[in-house]
Amino acid sequence: MKRKRIFWWLIPISLLATFLLSGCQYNLQSPLPSPTSKIAIPIFVNKTFHEGLEEILTQEVINNFLLKTRFRVVKEEKADIVLKGKILYYLNEPLSEITAGEKEYKVRIETLVTLVSREKGNVFWREKISEATIYSIFGPIQTEEEATKQTCGKIAEDLVNLALKGWKK
Repeated sequence: MKRKRIFWWLIPISLLATFLLSGCQYNLQSPLPSPTSKIAIPIFVNKTFHEGLEEILTQEVINNFLLKTRFRVVKEEKADIVLKGKILYYLNEPLSEITAGEKEYKVRIETLVTLVSREKGNVFWREKISEATIYSIFGPIQTEEEATKQTCGKIAEDLVNLALKGWKK
C-alpha cells in the first residue's frame, strides 16, 4: 500500500522536475558580431629589450586559441577580427634569498591587447594584461627562460578566457 502511494507521488514530482529542467541551457556564445569565426593574431610588438619575447608570446596565444576556442586563426587579410598586442614591460627581479647565494626570482610581463574588426576598424576591446611567475633552482620552474614561457602561457590563457566569456567594450 505504501509503495503505491510513493509511486503516485513520484510521477508528478518527476514530471515537474523534467518540466523545470528542460528550460535550462548553457550557452558559450561570444557577443562578437556573428561572422567572427576567423581571427588574425599578428606578432606582438615588443617594446622591451628582451629579445625574442614577442615570438614566444605570439606563439603561446595562437596555440591557446587553436586548442581552446572555435576561432580559426588565419592571416590578417582573411580574418574577421584581429587581436593586436604590444609587450609593454618585462622584468626579471630577485625576490628573496632562499639559502646562501640562492635567490628566488619573479618574471613579470605586461601587455596591451586590442581586438578590432578588420574591415571597419571598430575596437571591440582594449585591455592591459599583466602576469608573473616565480622561479628558483629549488622550484618546479628553475630558469628565467622557463618562467618567461610560463608567464606568456598565463597571458595567453587570460586572452582565451576573455574571448570565451565575451569581450569588453
